[in-house]
Amino acid sequence: MLSYLSHRKGNRRGFTLIELLVVIAIIAILIGLLLPAVQKVRAAANKTTCANNLKQLGLAMHNYADSGDGRLPPAVQAMAVTDYSRLGIPAWNSVAMGPNWAVLILPFIEQEALANLSQANLWRTTGNTSWLNVRATRIKTFECPADTGHAVPFNGWNTFAGNWARGNYAINAGPGGFWNQVFNGQGSWADDIGRAVTGVSWPSSEVGGGGMTIANIPDGSSNTIMITEIRVGFDANDRRGSWALGQPGASVSGGNAVGDCSGPNDGTNAKFRYCDDIFMPADNPNMGMGAWFSCANWQAQSRSRHTSGVQACMGDASVQFIRDSISRRNWTILQAANDGLVPN
Repeated sequence: MLSYLSHRKGNRRGFTLIELLVVIAIIAILIGLLLPAVQKVRAAANKTTCANNLKQLGLAMHNYADSGDGRLPPAVQAMAVTDYSRLGIPAWNSVAMGPNWAVLILPFIEQEALANLSQANLWRTTGNTSWLNVRATRIKTFECPADTGHAVPFNGWNTFAGNWARGNYAINAGPGGFWNQVFNGQGSWADDIGRAVTGVSWPSSEVGGGGMTIANIPDGSSNTIMITEIRVGFDANDRRGSWALGQPGASVSGGNAVGDCSGPNDGTNAKFRYCDDIFMPADNPNMGMGAWFSCANWQAQSRSRHTSGVQACMGDASVQFIRDSISRRNWTILQAANDGLVPN
């Protein structure tokens, strides 16, 4: 018996080198086929999470309006009229800037503790700057998982130096140039429709002011963008995508369809290469973010890492996917709350 077992054991045969190579090749092919599928599933999951975030923010805006006089929150509270085309550069040290729309809706996205810490309701009457206490807090509802860079906060400048947590959503202040005319809802010129228009909200010094009532958006709440996607800035000196910062490109979208801005993600996909006029160092590649060195900060374009477009929350809190290929005229109409036009 022992001799028989020894004989059987000695006859065992391993894999040849060719067989191993064939198995490895088959595994590599299977992995190659699987990876794109995994990436598609991940992209779809990220897109769904982003849409859910926008839905929550849209409902929070409605609840904010219902809790007061029906008006949406201001894009940002400010003490007096200033040249908003230059907000975000070091000169903004002299601007009396308060909490933005995202800070004001904290109680309505299950962030009551942060809302109490911010005491945002005291800024306009007393100048209380407690709202700055919440700026470094990361909040998942403000982050699109498809984007990157959330772990690197914006450092800020001068009076507003400090770590500003990142976010991917901006309130719509209108398609026209983000000049000081948008202050208190005065409107700004939009090229493709040939007149001054506003978004649903704007920088405001008015007590209780800053936004339209949802029921009275002239073009209809379902035809007007309320919140749109933006991308996080490429380094700690780029303010874009900072959820608590009421600045163009940080949490406010404006100048999206004027001058060289043609539509969402327009610094890529063979559209205008340079747009969204926020300073970028000369030694940094374009990165699909877009910037124009000679301008100030008056164009803050909607951008995302989703394939072929951006997501937007409309005034009725529905979420729509808007393709990069949209015409600039239709892109203008979707952002203008009072142009009397409907996109075709």
